[in-house]
Amino acid sequence: MDARTVVLLVVQAALAVVALHLLNRRVFPHMRVARQPELVADVWAPLAMVLPLLFLAGRVEATVRGVGWAPIGGPICVGALALGAALITGRGEAQADRPGGAALLCWAGAGLVLLMLGAAHDLSIWTGQCIFALAAVLLWLNTPALAHPGSGGAAHRPLGGELSMAFVLLCAIGQGMTGLVIGDRGLPISAAMMVAYAGAVGAGAAVIAGPGWAMRIGGWAAAIGMLLGIGLISLLRLLPQAIAVTLYPHAAVRPEVAHSFGAYALEAILLLLAPAAAAGALRLPRPPVAWLGAAILLAGALVATWRVASLS
Repeated sequence: MDARTVVLLVVQAALAVVALHLLNRRVFPHMRVARQPELVADVWAPLAMVLPLLFLAGRVEATVRGVGWAPIGGPICVGALALGAALITGRGEAQADRPGGAALLCWAGAGLVLLMLGAAHDLSIWTGQCIFALAAVLLWLNTPALAHPGSGGAAHRPLGGELSMAFVLLCAIGQGMTGLVIGDRGLPISAAMMVAYAGAVGAGAAVIAGPGWAMRIGGWAAAIGMLLGIGLISLLRLLPQAIAVTLYPHAAVRPEVAHSFGAYALEAILLLLAPAAAAGALRLPRPPVAWLGAAILLAGALVATWRVASLS
């Protein structure tokens, strides 16, 4: 491994440590008293988890096998890690910060999208842009209306760690850029660090913010992250062709983006089962919930380890 690769890996590790420090010291401790904690749990924290993996969409070529797992199956695996940590640390009682029925349906719907795409095996530009639009709509729906400072109560409290959350996102972007430019020999290590970082985010959320918030963070990271990953792969094929057609109106347009989506049927099934696990956690007694969380955590870790080892 050359010196450049080592330096890039060190930089990526440093960015991950800084991001985790900010989340665990500045963001998650304020979730219980924040003005709009759902903005962190449903939008910013999930994006912070999966952004490094999404950058690897820039390395996907004609097939999504290999490095294509990072923007497609990676978010699902790290979401499973967060969900497992939430179930292990939870106490089994109903909590107001747990995901609602609409969120569970969205997560299952995202899993169904990947399963159907796997059955089709191939992705076209038009399908990819529809999936990208779906992810954007979910982000928009998850963004709460701004609270008015004069409305009283919790509205007087500032959103904990606004500036820290911005730095966390910048660190996530830096990690993704590092993985995008690193050599092939360092790519598996870089991807493994991205998964480890995201897993640590989920564990920190479960312990510090609470299991309900961690469940929401993990579920939205899996669903929105996967949809964004597929959409970005399509967008990166669309933009060069759009520029070419603008400059040369008679230029040919190739609707095909990539193939081999059937390789990720396992991740699609994991995402489909995640809402059932989250809903069942409210009805099962404490010991089975902890065992269920451990099983989900182990499944996410094993699948991620297997996939990262095959990156090239």
